[in-house]
Amino acid sequence: MKGTPEMELARFEQLLDQHGADVALFPERERSAASALLAADARARRLLAQAEALERGLQSMTTPEPSAALRRVVAEIPLRHPQPAPAAAAFGWLPLRSAWALAASAALMLALGALSGALASDLDLSLQAEATQLAFEPEDDALTELSELAFAAELDEELVP
Repeated sequence: MKGTPEMELARFEQLLDQHGADVALFPERERSAASALLAADARARRLLAQAEALERGLQSMTTPEPSAALRRVVAEIPLRHPQPAPAAAAFGWLPLRSAWALAASAALMLALGALSGALASDLDLSLQAEATQLAFEPEDDALTELSELAFAAELDEELVP
């Protein structure tokens, strides 16, 4: 069909809903098809007229001022929902508010500190024992090469041509 416009009426209606009644605000690639549809289809022109009337109606609406009663109710919200005092709010996030809970948590922290210190000293002794064993073992060539690369011991000699 040679006389059929490129754009469907449903797509034209979507564009009106998305971009408004001004065809110049449609996406550039669809403007010419929309103009062709408007020229060929009375239903498209009727949809455009409805969209224009809707836009005029929305633009003519005024924003109402809030009533005195509404302003009063909004102003009373802090009175109905009091906030804690600033000093209490500063420590309000603490999960331990009672003295017993605080003492129990301090005792638990001391016990964990002593336990971690004991485990660390055992680990330190085992690491020292391993270090002394490694000191008396002959060095591996791969370990020596990696050490030299890490500390750039012979790097200058390799870079010189």
